[in-house]
Amino acid sequence: MDIEERLEKLERQNRRLKTAGIAVLVLAVAGLLMGQATPKAPMVEAEGFVLKDGAGKIRAQLTVTKDGPMLALYDENGKHRVGLGVGEKGPVLSLLDETGKPRVGLVVEKDGPRLILCDETGKERAMLRVEKVGPGLSLLDETGKPRAALDADKGGPLLRVFDKTGKPRATLGMDKGVPGLALWDESGNPRAGLAVVNDGPSLHLSDQKGKRRMVLGVLRDRPELTLYSEDEKRRIGLAVDTAQSGLTLHDENNNIRAWLGGSKGNDMALIVRDPSKRYSRTGATGIVIFDENATQRAGLGVGENWSSLSLSTGLRTARLSVTKNEASLTRWDEKGNAIKLNEELVALLAVLKRKGVLVDPEEVASQIVRERQQKEKAGKP
Repeated sequence: MDIEERLEKLERQNRRLKTAGIAVLVLAVAGLLMGQATPKAPMVEAEGFVLKDGAGKIRAQLTVTKDGPMLALYDENGKHRVGLGVGEKGPVLSLLDETGKPRVGLVVEKDGPRLILCDETGKERAMLRVEKVGPGLSLLDETGKPRAALDADKGGPLLRVFDKTGKPRATLGMDKGVPGLALWDESGNPRAGLAVVNDGPSLHLSDQKGKRRMVLGVLRDRPELTLYSEDEKRRIGLAVDTAQSGLTLHDENNNIRAWLGGSKGNDMALIVRDPSKRYSRTGATGIVIFDENATQRAGLGVGENWSSLSLSTGLRTARLSVTKNEASLTRWDEKGNAIKLNEELVALLAVLKRKGVLVDPEEVASQIVRERQQKEKAGKP
């Protein structure tokens, strides 16, 4: 039986106790007088007491119901304002407003005490409790749905915010010394999480199924971004530190298949690997291709004052290089002996030029200028 039901029951008992109350008071007074005249104080037994003021209005009522003893106090208008009782769950104190609506309730149950605050309609809107796990505060809307809750247990304080359906949508708290913020969607799936651990902060984003898809963090002053597949496997990673920065691509087994990055010395490179650990490497100044045995087979590079192209069978290698001062063609035999092929290079360049494979930029520019001058003389735009 709740507080309102108990108070209503007291109202129904008023009429019955009005006439009995006078007799009880008379007996009580008589017993008191008899107690003064004799050594033994008499016992007064009754099912209830009613106290009235000088105008004959009931101001207090004490009765025993099947749920336990109850005390009701009334104002000058005969309205219940205070209710005190002991029921099966424990003692209850209720404070009511001038319209008879409960506004404050104090209950001590097995799990601990609870303080309840109600609005003008008598609906619970705030609850302060102390349980075995720790204290807690709950705020409810006009429909009785929880909208905010603050708890403090062994793990740390936790603030929860609920939507109009009573589902949690945001939490802010401490978990074993780690502060964190979590956001849920309307389906109850976690979508975003922010935490700060000893190594640094991290932001987690999840899809509509609640699976982790992205993590952004700064760990030990090293910013990192990781993207995950639908099965929560890492597929892309981006990290920057004082020594180097790089972008990694992973397969379904979390093996690195490609890496693009650079070191502190501004050397940029791209490394691509297949499942057998074969890889090729490219950089801002060149590309190197390796076979399945990690043997270099081809390379193309461009420097500030040089460029080169090399081809290799693994046993023999040929390299064409051009510097600021010269162009050379070098071949290495299976013993590693270098052989200059400059005459062959000159002949090769001549053949490529005749076939149009090799073009002189200066000749191309001169040809464009000549064609433009001819069009101007002919009066063509």
